Amino acid sequence: MNPLRLLERWSAAHPLVADGLVGLALLILTLTMDSGGSAAGWAPLQFMVVTAESTAWMFRRRSPRASATAMALAALAQLLIGPDASPTMVLVPLTVFNISNLFPRRQAAPWAVLGIIGALVWPIRLTVGASWPGAVFAASPGPDSVISCITVTALCLLTILTAWAIGDMMYSRRRLNEATLARANQLQAEATTERALAASDERNRIAREMHDIVAHSLQVIISQADAGRYAGGADPAAATAALTTIASTGRDALAQMRRLLGVLRGPESASTGAPPRIIDIPALLDSVRLTGLPVTFRELDSPHGTLADGAELVIYRVIQESLTNVGRHAGPGASATVTLEWMDSGVRIAVDDDGRGAAADPSTRGAGQGLLGMHERVLLFGGTMDARPRAGGGYAVHAVIPYESA
Repeated sequence: MNPLRLLERWSAAHPLVADGLVGLALLILTLTMDSGGSAAGWAPLQFMVVTAESTAWMFRRRSPRASATAMALAALAQLLIGPDASPTMVLVPLTVFNISNLFPRRQAAPWAVLGIIGALVWPIRLTVGASWPGAVFAASPGPDSVISCITVTALCLLTILTAWAIGDMMYSRRRLNEATLARANQLQAEATTERALAASDERNRIAREMHDIVAHSLQVIISQADAGRYAGGADPAAATAALTTIASTGRDALAQMRRLLGVLRGPESASTGAPPRIIDIPALLDSVRLTGLPVTFRELDSPHGTLADGAELVIYRVIQESLTNVGRHAGPGASATVTLEWMDSGVRIAVDDDGRGAAADPSTRGAGQGLLGMHERVLLFGGTMDARPRAGGGYAVHAVIPYESA
């Protein structure tokens, strides 16, 4: 592994030790050099100043503001009593960098201003030397001193501004990375939620399809089985026809089930057979008539617009489920009328019967999943549906599905 990465990880795991070692190294380097003090009596104070600077740096990650405050006070003391220059002074621009790297620009700005003030004042202290602070006002520095002061000031300002700019850039970059990561996590959570909702919608769709297929097919099979059983002795031909209808209905239901379940196994297993459409309604009515239920079909007018994809399947299923319910609940002798009316705004589907209606046998009542499935299907296409017993007897299912918006 990269040694610098190992050092970075160790430093992050032991911040006090890592920063303390840096401060200690600069302190030792400072103490091995001439303090530059103007009087020997200042040496203990100067030692305290450089020690304070090194110690303040040790806490720059645990308590950055307190560390910066201590560094500013130590730098001010050094400006007043010396030493004129020391290796520990490099910690001043590093502190500016540390603050701008950890805090937003508005909070880091005051510390940068303090650094700039120090960069403007310290070169004067360095140029004037031992006569500080009175010489700033009394002395008349020569051209060489002025040039030196300007040069040092420029270097100090450049150092402070560079430290602040780098720290600010790293803070902004880190915040940008955090925002990007948060946005990515949010998008991932939204995608997970959308997948869950899509899976739920697909499960509901498959449940509706299976209910319609199974309910209708079993209704036809049961009716034909009863008819074949009654006609078995007296009319073998009728019994044979009933068995043929049962076999045909079972095969059709099996094909639809395979096509529906093939979607769950993946595209390679899905059947390419087209789902039922409006043109398949006559065949549906013929299969219902085989159960002994008289059905009349009326189609009024012609389309005035285009239906959305999948709307024809909804129309087919509404009629299929409604007629299945008629066969189950309407009772003997009932008949049904299916009306498909093309209007200016959409298509109206009406299935009316003259059976028992509200007086249907409680033993034939189900859980209402068929009506709920029809209602959900119609709502998906922006339509409306109403299902209730008729006032004069029987039951009515009316639905309207609008045309697709241009």
